[in-house]
Amino acid sequence: MGKSKILGNGAGNVVNGIIEQYYAATDDVKANTFVEYVEKFQLENPGATTQISSKTESTSVSAVQLAENKVFVAFNIKNGYTYWSVYGVVCTINNGVVTAGTTVAINTVEDATHIANNVVALALSSTKVVVVYSRDISETLVSVYGKVCSISGTSISVGTEKEIKCSETYWGYAKAVALSSSSFVVVGESAKSNYRIYAVACTVSGSTITTGTSKLIRDTSMGTDAKYAIAKLTSNKALLAYARYTSSTRQYYGTAVVVLTISGTTITTGTEAFLQNDVTTNQIALVTLSETKAVLCDYSSFQYAEVCTISGTTVSIGTRVLVGSTSYIRDMMRLNESAIAFYELYAGTYLSVRARLARITGTTITLDSSYTSFMSLGSSASYFRMQCSLVLCNPKLVMCAGYAYSAKNIQAQLSNSLDYKGITPLTASAKFLGLTMTKATKTTQGKVWTLKGE
Repeated sequence: MGKSKILGNGAGNVVNGIIEQYYAATDDVKANTFVEYVEKFQLENPGATTQISSKTESTSVSAVQLAENKVFVAFNIKNGYTYWSVYGVVCTINNGVVTAGTTVAINTVEDATHIANNVVALALSSTKVVVVYSRDISETLVSVYGKVCSISGTSISVGTEKEIKCSETYWGYAKAVALSSSSFVVVGESAKSNYRIYAVACTVSGSTITTGTSKLIRDTSMGTDAKYAIAKLTSNKALLAYARYTSSTRQYYGTAVVVLTISGTTITTGTEAFLQNDVTTNQIALVTLSETKAVLCDYSSFQYAEVCTISGTTVSIGTRVLVGSTSYIRDMMRLNESAIAFYELYAGTYLSVRARLARITGTTITLDSSYTSFMSLGSSASYFRMQCSLVLCNPKLVMCAGYAYSAKNIQAQLSNSLDYKGITPLTASAKFLGLTMTKATKTTQGKVWTLKGE
């Protein structure tokens, strides 16, 4: 009596009427066995934390995938009373274990210099990263800088610092996104000029950064604390979201979204789409699912999310959905074209990182019912803004990198990402979302199906 096997993970496989991606459990699904069709998305409870750098007191951590099971982490560190330096480290992941290479200084200037709370790591390829950061040169001069880091194994070689200039002399709170293996865009605000938002397109050749002329995006007061976010659409387009006030009291009762088109180092803007809010917008997160779809999250006392649809340089914003009852969402992470993870700093007795998954169908957002808690970051409000970063290491593994206040070092923690559709044998202990029962039957006399998933 023989067996037939169906291998693979793509849509279109048909087994007794079950069509879709599938992962089978370790047991075979035999003839006449009841099985469940599942649409399952969740993060498993993470394992133990691993120290990836002994450097202490950080306010900004940014992690980015280099390759499957390889992550680059950039962070700032306080040296002395007022000086801050930027460091980087490469982490490899094997069999659920994180191993860190040597921590390397990216910027250690300490003569009246302060590194702002917005270190950003951008992966241009598996061997090249750009690290963007802000630096106070004096009380009246703040600017944004970038360095190219070349990666070989877990070794890091740091290039020459390049100032990413704005037409105004006081700009910072930089956000940035990589568009291709040779280009990226930086967005920042000018705190001395009604907090105007500017963008600069940059190209990279070897370890050299070339910058374009800064582009004024919004000429009205935006407020402090970087109320904007940027995400990649294509190799020459990015999506920018920012808070916008609509009243004479200069409160930020709305969120605007616009497409940036980049040609070399020149930026042009599309038509602004605007979403009116009833409360002040405190912070914004943005993630693109594809070149035509993105998810926007804006929050004040509550967290709301909307699906944005992009057509050329035009954006339409979908219905607002309440996704949380607190104001602590830090950012979002893309799992695939139909699933994301919101992650936040949760203010309990100690600040901790927790994540919640959501599935996107059309313009509908469906939330997982539970949160997954990662590391505890500390108990001080001064460590609230950016000292954690989640990154998708491979299609099934998420890494959280952050500064653990109690341990006084940079740590990493892993969680399996279970975002899939498929079939599994019916077991009493299984926990699934949206299941449908079916029955496997004999298709040919003397044969049964054995399903193998990846």
